[in-house]
Amino acid sequence: MRFSALNWQSLKVRLTSLTLAILLATLWSHSFLSYRNLRDDLERVLGNQQVQSAAIVANEIDQGLSHRLSTLETIASGIPTDQLSNPQGLQALLESRPIFGELFNDGVRIVAPDGRPLASLPPTPERMAPLDPLEATLVAALREGRSSVGRPAIGKGSDAPTLGMAAPIRDGSGRIVAAITGSTRLGQASFLDRLIARRSDSQIGFLVISPQDGVFVTATDPSRVAKPIPAPGINAMHDRYMSGYQGYGVAFNSRGVEELSAAQRVATTAWFVVSVLPTEEAFAPIHDHRRQIWLVTLFLSVLACALTWWVTALLLRKRLKPILAAAHQLETPSEHPTLPNHLPIVCTDEIGELVAAVNGLLDTARDREAMLRQKTDDLAREHQIADAYASRLAEVNAQLKTLIESLPDLLWMKDADGLYLACNTRFEQFFGARAADILGRTDYDFVDRELADFFREHDRRAMAKGGPSVNEEWITFASDGHRELLETTKVPVHDP
Repeated sequence: MRFSALNWQSLKVRLTSLTLAILLATLWSHSFLSYRNLRDDLERVLGNQQVQSAAIVANEIDQGLSHRLSTLETIASGIPTDQLSNPQGLQALLESRPIFGELFNDGVRIVAPDGRPLASLPPTPERMAPLDPLEATLVAALREGRSSVGRPAIGKGSDAPTLGMAAPIRDGSGRIVAAITGSTRLGQASFLDRLIARRSDSQIGFLVISPQDGVFVTATDPSRVAKPIPAPGINAMHDRYMSGYQGYGVAFNSRGVEELSAAQRVATTAWFVVSVLPTEEAFAPIHDHRRQIWLVTLFLSVLACALTWWVTALLLRKRLKPILAAAHQLETPSEHPTLPNHLPIVCTDEIGELVAAVNGLLDTARDREAMLRQKTDDLAREHQIADAYASRLAEVNAQLKTLIESLPDLLWMKDADGLYLACNTRFEQFFGARAADILGRTDYDFVDRELADFFREHDRRAMAKGGPSVNEEWITFASDGHRELLETTKVPVHDP
């Protein structure tokens, strides 16, 4: 059998393929793991940087909120309660505080317990409209007596989301008599936007999220400000941040972009700050390195394939040359094929052991070939004897059949179950049927039941007796209808 260069049954192809599979698996696994380790290291470094950036922004937001709440509380504590019935005095008080314009770009109001503004800065008609006394910041200030930061929302008469804060105003006995509120319009020149803009660049973005309100307080992307946060299950890292996790991780955001993000809490509120960086930009430095790794690995793979094939082919061709020559000799058509002589052993390795084993097989084959010739001759003689015996047996059987067929008596043979196995011509006349139609059937198929039972009973007696059983019986021949009185002898036949 001759193997082509790419026959998968070839030892050369199998050995080369196995070697290359192990080599390439090791080479590509090493390249892949190298890239993964490099990516993990870079992710850890950038993740820690993201955490630090988010922590800085969260701290600055906390300071900004604390400063504004403390300012409202300070001014609230300095407002005389008798001024609450003097709207002009309250308005003059607000206008005398220029710090309000710096801290709250949407203005400040003093609100009565029923939600009615007592004074406003700026004093526009829209800002003097009654407020909802059940608004969260007013409830916290007017009913619970605590300062709070509200939820970003679209205010009346405004097309932009605003963030409100409120502090209670108490009289001399500590009773809550009013509240002072300050609002910041998000998306404009507010302190939150300045913090985000100062820390953001072309790559890193920030989100400030209020989990209890389920909205984005502010964001680098203005279209997200005051919009609902993603539903659970969309962004795995967002879900972790919502559950209280502070750290970094990689996940796809609600827009289908893979991001490296980190989150830190804002101490003053329940908000948290998220810094985000698309992984395409985060891992851009190692993408080129990855391409270089793949190219080098591909080049080494091709080189390894070529060298492994060449070395394996050269080594096997040299070491297996005697065996291949012997195989070729055995494959060559010949009228008198002969086994090759002993093959030369050119090496002492496993292939040398194989050649030695082949030589042993050749010796065994020669011995068996000689024995086979002897057995073939013996078998030929036995076949001649068997053929002569078969010929004589056929002749005897023919003579015996002629003798049986010429007998004037009825002759038949049944098995133990009463099925006919043989009969002569005279018996065919009894049933009026040919032997081919009688064999394999019983008496019940040809005579009435009473006579068939009579025959069957005498069959059993003969088998039980173990020797000849004789009886007389009247029978009617189906061939012509005449009756005869027969003396019937039945003899059992035994197996070996």
